[in-house]
Amino acid sequence: MRIKLITRTILLMAALLIASSGCVLVNAPSSGPVTLRISFDKNHIDLTLLLDAYMRENPRIKIEVVDGNPNSAAVVGAMTENNLDIIYGNRNALRYMMEGKLLPLEDLLQDPVWAEARADFVPGSFEGLQIEGRQWGIPGNLDMFVVYINRDTMDLLGLETPPLNWTLDDFLILANNLNQPDAAPGERFWGLCTDAGNFDPMLFVYLMGGRLIDDINKPTTATFDDPKTIAAVQWYADAINIYKIAPSPGVMGALFRGGLNEASASGFCGTWLNAYSVRGGSKAHPWEFQWTMLPLPAGEQQIRFGDVEGYYVASESEHPEEALKLILYLTSRWESSGNMLPARRSVISSPGYVEAVGQQVAASGLNSLDSLVIIPILGGAAMGELADTFIFTVGQVVGGKDAGEALYDAQQRLIGLFD
Repeated sequence: MRIKLITRTILLMAALLIASSGCVLVNAPSSGPVTLRISFDKNHIDLTLLLDAYMRENPRIKIEVVDGNPNSAAVVGAMTENNLDIIYGNRNALRYMMEGKLLPLEDLLQDPVWAEARADFVPGSFEGLQIEGRQWGIPGNLDMFVVYINRDTMDLLGLETPPLNWTLDDFLILANNLNQPDAAPGERFWGLCTDAGNFDPMLFVYLMGGRLIDDINKPTTATFDDPKTIAAVQWYADAINIYKIAPSPGVMGALFRGGLNEASASGFCGTWLNAYSVRGGSKAHPWEFQWTMLPLPAGEQQIRFGDVEGYYVASESEHPEEALKLILYLTSRWESSGNMLPARRSVISSPGYVEAVGQQVAASGLNSLDSLVIIPILGGAAMGELADTFIFTVGQVVGGKDAGEALYDAQQRLIGLFD
């Protein structure tokens, strides 16, 4: 899953926690012809038509495009040669901050135009692009975990779509009602398809009031032995092994070599958790059925985990103020979101975006914002070890080991992890 890969990359970016200081010299805005070079991955989000429109509206601006994500050879080469003004992409772009190639933006954002615009951005999105108080990017788009429902299966069984403000109990009732694992071939459905090696168990831990670390922003210790964490992991295993509302890892592996993505695309899943951006499936596994989306349900905690992509200005840009004007324009247009969620509330609720993605999808996105937690950039190798240990331990519990025993043992192995 794309968001899993992004999130794991973020957790391993320890070296980014470096304080930057000093004054930033910004060139005066030009009144003559200006050329801006911007990079983005056209296979992810294609900004070409918007850039063409911007150039028509601003004839003195010429925009050149470098096609690629922040880690691509094309972008690395352009940044090495100081031949790029703007990078669009995920937080891997923050690697260039370490090399002194990104412009800190907090001073430029004091402009009254930006002061007004910032109120429209989703809370926490700017903070997701900060490192030790310095602003290195402008939020472009968001991603988050949501619940998908196979609407064909729901209609077949005469079930109604739960409301947007549904609860974890509502989710469990729906998954149970959609569960027919022993039906005849072609009529077999699982109420919940899940991957124990993915982020699903973590999401259920937090929804059920548990936690994996003491402070998501400044962790000092693992909390695998928290009673609510233990209860949530045991519930997750029981959902597979006892209540059988989800297929076992063995069944998933035997039937679906492509894992959760193939299982959900094949129509065998009543519900499943995945990223907002994967709706409709992929080229390899398109969803050839009717589906709907809901935000993560409210449990003991109402929390939705997400990620942010941004626009970054190169420190060697000759036209940083013009670059910010272009960025402000792009963030105001729903067409710049691709399959992701725009970072501005007014754009999410705009008629164009609602028409493009559908009312239910847009409403699910909006409904998630007040409890959205942008996964922070955290302590590198320590967080990587913690994530690997948790995934391994969940696998043990799904395999039959008692959750309390397994998580206690894991907690002991993690003592001193953040020292």
